[in-house]
Amino acid sequence: MGMKTDIAYRFPTAAKASRFLAELQGGVIGRCQCKRHRDDKEIIVYYDIDLQLEGYASVAQRLDQLAESLEGSESTG
Repeated sequence: MGMKTDIAYRFPTAAKASRFLAELQGGVIGRCQCKRHRDDKEIIVYYDIDLQLEGYASVAQRLDQLAESLEGSESTG
């Protein structure tokens, strides 16, 4: 059974946020939904984790690595 979760990421520029969005929409992480969040520099990612196949830490780590490669980080609040 899956667990639904979301993580928001903030980037220094709208261009980097757009690149992150495009990578995710291209399927680089797997099945997830994403969209701009509060402004053009923030992206929120929604995904369903199958805890039997892949834990939360694995998906979150891959998202964090992709965001960090584009100078992004998790948004707090």
